[in-house]
Amino acid sequence: MRSLRKRIPFFIFCAIATLFAFLRLYKLDTSLEFFNDLGRDFLVMYDWQATGKPPLLGPQTSTIAFNQSAWYFYVLYPFYLLFSQSLFSTTYAMLFYSLGLFAITYALIRMYASELTTSFFFFFFLSAVHPELVAQQRFVWNPSFVLPALTVTLFGLFVLQKAWKSWLVWLVSAGMSFAISMSYSAVPVLVGFFLSIGILWRKRLLLFIVAFATSLLFWNAPTIFFELRHNFLLTNMVTTRGSLPQMRSDIPSKLQAYGTYLFSTETVRSASVMFSIFILVLIVARTTIMSPWKKEFSMTSLILLGSLAATLISPFDIQPHYIFPILTLIFGLVAFLPMPAAGVLVIGAALYWLNPQHVLKYTEPALRTVKQIEHCAQTVCAQEKQPMFVSEQAGFHVFHTGPEYRFLFKKYGCDIRSIETNPSLANRMAVVVDNSIYEHGKTAYNELTLFGPSTAKNKYVCEGNIQVVMLQKKDSYDPQ
Repeated sequence: MRSLRKRIPFFIFCAIATLFAFLRLYKLDTSLEFFNDLGRDFLVMYDWQATGKPPLLGPQTSTIAFNQSAWYFYVLYPFYLLFSQSLFSTTYAMLFYSLGLFAITYALIRMYASELTTSFFFFFFLSAVHPELVAQQRFVWNPSFVLPALTVTLFGLFVLQKAWKSWLVWLVSAGMSFAISMSYSAVPVLVGFFLSIGILWRKRLLLFIVAFATSLLFWNAPTIFFELRHNFLLTNMVTTRGSLPQMRSDIPSKLQAYGTYLFSTETVRSASVMFSIFILVLIVARTTIMSPWKKEFSMTSLILLGSLAATLISPFDIQPHYIFPILTLIFGLVAFLPMPAAGVLVIGAALYWLNPQHVLKYTEPALRTVKQIEHCAQTVCAQEKQPMFVSEQAGFHVFHTGPEYRFLFKKYGCDIRSIETNPSLANRMAVVVDNSIYEHGKTAYNELTLFGPSTAKNKYVCEGNIQVVMLQKKDSYDPQ
């Protein structure tokens, strides 16, 4: 009986991990929308495999003209190879790394601070069911490693208070620097991170700084090498171009965005009010009621307030995947409340976030399934042997570069060239009409302009409301 009791926490961890995986994988084969940024990532990994040359840069950010760390691709690439270029490999990678980092955190707690086990389970459960986190890992548009990486950092700080270990300082710092390298939206958390460290371990602050700087250098070494090799191209772009236009970077808009994404509500007014009330309650709790009784809550609230202040005054918009740093700290606050209060909030979150409205939305059939777009690429490439460009006219997004189809056509044997690099590299173009309408000579976008005057030679009709119109440049030789 005693042995069984000792195993109960492990069973709880496994149960939450199962729920975590189920929400992200159930009916994924029919619900995954594979397009644009997903295709971009697969194109990079395809070229890496074909050339043997790893990329030095990760994806460019949507705020400034600078790229994330190439480790973004390095952690995805093994799964791309392991699952033979499967379009689900990025989802599997995200699931593996997320559960792996949660498992590492759980192991640390069990070894050095077992009294935090219940709080960790509350935190883990909220991470498993929150709609933005589930949706982001089911449709892995710019996969985010931020929350699981910051989980190691946050709980690692509390473990350090129970049992000081120098190696744990390096692990905590590596988690913080990795989160920042994967998404610059985590930079504001650095403010709260060092603020709390300065209060708790002022005499050991230098060790944290050295560990953080070293690990940050490690994660960004490929970028530094790129900059040295190309005369600081990215740095010059940032200083000359500045940031991309931001439409809603004012504080009220940011509060509205946080409320909308945190509470999964479409009502603008309620989103702003709910999040503003939440912050007000937090400030009151931080200064009066909660801070004396539990230092974990006090420390987390301190990190959150510092991070939130830095976020609100920054000149950047709040996108859905930008909330994950703040979301990590909010989950921490809930988890470190007294057991009855935390339990009530977690049960309420479960009832709200696991209701059919949310769960059924995850499994809605894709406009075209992975199987359908792969079969279409196979059909085209079985016939088309000439070098060709690829562009896209879609009814559900505005991007015409079609990276998902460029990847698929390459995968199934087509000779794909880049029209942005040199429009004279091919005389044919495949226009993928994806749940949309294309009228030759009337539909216009940049890639068609670059291609120049052309005639429509033939058309492939595929399942999933997809057509592929083959264009031939006018006055060019067509061996077919």
